[in-house]
Amino acid sequence: MARNFKRTINSLFIIILFLVIGVYAFVKTRAIAKGVNISIPALYDGASYTVSNLQIEGKAEHAITLTLNNRPISVDENGNFTDTLLLPIGYSIITVRGADRFGNVAEKKYSVNRTE
Repeated sequence: MARNFKRTINSLFIIILFLVIGVYAFVKTRAIAKGVNISIPALYDGASYTVSNLQIEGKAEHAITLTLNNRPISVDENGNFTDTLLLPIGYSIITVRGADRFGNVAEKKYSVNRTE
């Protein structure tokens, strides 16, 4: 009976160990599987600006490449980026596109207006 008890405890320990490893792997890979997440807190759709040089700062999680209106911009190791965009008078569309190492692509478009 003691032998069966030890065998049951060992089996239970192995099952719990595999469950912990599985949950850990799921948590760590979940964000990667979701792809690129682009956030630009100071920029929103329908915004109106009076400045010609618009400073764009944000974060692109998991992005390896990032473009702003089809122009490459650099991303640091934490996913932070900053760039200046010359904004013409009138209506403009700002497009930010990022891709990760697995080919997942995210794109955000912002319609903005510059007044004099």
